[in-house]
Amino acid sequence: MAVILDGAGNVSINGSLAPPDTVPVVTGSADLTKKVRIEADGLTTNTTRVITIPDADVTLAAGTAASTSNKLSAFAATSSSELAGVISDETGSGLLVFGTSPTVTTPSLIGATTPSVALTDGATVATNAALSNYFRLTTTQNFTLSNPTNPSDGQRVVWEIIQDGTGSRVMTLGNAFALGTDITAATLTTTASKRDFITAVYNSTAAKWYLIGFVKGY
Repeated sequence: MAVILDGAGNVSINGSLAPPDTVPVVTGSADLTKKVRIEADGLTTNTTRVITIPDADVTLAAGTAASTSNKLSAFAATSSSELAGVISDETGSGLLVFGTSPTVTTPSLIGATTPSVALTDGATVATNAALSNYFRLTTTQNFTLSNPTNPSDGQRVVWEIIQDGTGSRVMTLGNAFALGTDITAATLTTTASKRDFITAVYNSTAAKWYLIGFVKGY
């Protein structure tokens, strides 16, 4: 770079004013040994990056600076309570939950629905209670409704049992089903293509499905 002074007293500069990135661009006002330099060698060739300073005082924290286009993974690991501290419209308290079968305390689910799950017809009909609270079976033979697997304490399940076009199919309940004095049996409608509904609630202490509803002939 050259500074040229002509005869008329005009000053012109020939070359670039930008110093190499090995040269500090700022020194401390009280301690000249404190210096700041900007490293540019990491840029793509023939690329200019712009740093825009906001009209406000800014303190840069230690670590790696992130762009507004970066995902949260650019930052240090953040706990759910720390994340809750920067969210303005959260409700409730406690931890965030992810993955399969999280424990949620007294949730209020508005408009939540349970999809029905079709059961596989056979001499023994299995129910995986973790999949739904509503199960549907069209039976083509006499069968045993076996004890449901993976239940939760207090879970209420409805079974919709449909006779096929022949009808007269007989159901036997697994030994974990318990009847009371109001519902003493669960004998299916024998009419072809008719459906019955069975409702039971699971008690984990007793390891029993208490039959609390049985309506027939729809």
